[in-house]
Amino acid sequence: MVLSAHHVHKRATRHYDVARSHG
Repeated sequence: MVLSAHHVHKRATRHYDVARSHG
């Protein structure tokens, strides 16, 4: 359960970073 949450958070962070970079 914790692992799943961590994975989701990492994935969300990556998506946000890409979106910001794309601007």
